[in-house]
Amino acid sequence: MAYKFQDELTQRAEQFIASLRQAGIDGATLPNSFRNYSVKVSIRKAGQFFGNANLFYSPTKDRFSLKTHELKDASIVPDLERSWNQIDFTDSTADTKPVGVAPHGLQVYVDGSFIDGKIGYAFVVLQDGGVAHEHCGQVQDDWLLDMHQVGGEIKAVLEGVAWCAARGITAATVCYDYAGIEHWITGHWTAAKLATRRYVQLAAEWPVAVRWRKVQSHSGDRWNDYVDRLAGQGARQDAAAQNPTAVILEKANQFASLLRGQGVACSVSGIMNGQYVRISFGAAIGALDIYNSKNRPLNKPDLRGFADAGAAERLERQWQAFLAGDAPAPPAPDVLAEATYYWQVLQPYQGHDFDFVELADALERACRMLDRPNPLDEAARYDFPALHALLARLQKEQL
Repeated sequence: MAYKFQDELTQRAEQFIASLRQAGIDGATLPNSFRNYSVKVSIRKAGQFFGNANLFYSPTKDRFSLKTHELKDASIVPDLERSWNQIDFTDSTADTKPVGVAPHGLQVYVDGSFIDGKIGYAFVVLQDGGVAHEHCGQVQDDWLLDMHQVGGEIKAVLEGVAWCAARGITAATVCYDYAGIEHWITGHWTAAKLATRRYVQLAAEWPVAVRWRKVQSHSGDRWNDYVDRLAGQGARQDAAAQNPTAVILEKANQFASLLRGQGVACSVSGIMNGQYVRISFGAAIGALDIYNSKNRPLNKPDLRGFADAGAAERLERQWQAFLAGDAPAPPAPDVLAEATYYWQVLQPYQGHDFDFVELADALERACRMLDRPNPLDEAARYDFPALHALLARLQKEQL
């Protein structure tokens, strides 16, 4: 049964969940909670279940609203409201694809900047609406230096695609605001300069299938505006070297790259409240907050939400070793955390005719990460006992 404004509510819930993820909060739409004009989103942080938030749509006011009266623990309400208010909901329901909201799939937003003779570049990787990675820097490549801002645009594309290729990603959408980024590759513009010819040559060797999407600069597209500011940071990187927050952002990105390279899933939030940078390991695991001040130096990070004290200690040792230039193997990630979470959320629906696709997909990913065969077929996504049995078996093997 389709409820009134179900599609619009689904979209708003996805936006909300993506914004929550940036704050280290895990949200999930409860599939059977749709009603006319409303839907529920379950809220978890650091493994703790806080209850359900309600999203409502008022057709008379053409407005969506967040209600928190069903939460079991109201301490998280300020964080939820902050995440909600960070999203641009000014569009009407006539436009079911708001500006700046990434559709499902992987997108790479790119931009360049030219400030005081320095060229900056930046890219932001979005996975299903949430930030998977972001990076900015200053262009040092000789062949791009006479291209000014365009050199930054090209560098951003090359680095963004390289990031995808290094992780075995075979397809991505590159979102740009300078037309040449696509037109030189497609042949719509002639690559007359050395830099553009080399750009075309490098693109011909990409192992990633790129789909192009033009966005209008300074049009209110959230992620285009964000990557534009990030490119500016890259151009000013030399001047920012003495800025404590610039130092911790660079250190956090380096540390996160090291961890990802060794199989640990994590994401860098960027500078938060102008004071610190957070590396998130998922709501069910915890987060590492890095400061760089007199009272809270780099070597004294804040480990938040870790239920496993041993994992927190190992991670802190890894951070200290990283700062010392001698990084040992990172702590093993809890590869079953995602599957365990969806098993908990979906338990109430196990006696119903229901599609447990989120749990099935999480188990499939866990099997790949653990290098175990997945014995379940496509039909198992409707079979909760079979999914539960596979999760229990994998958990037993990890003991």
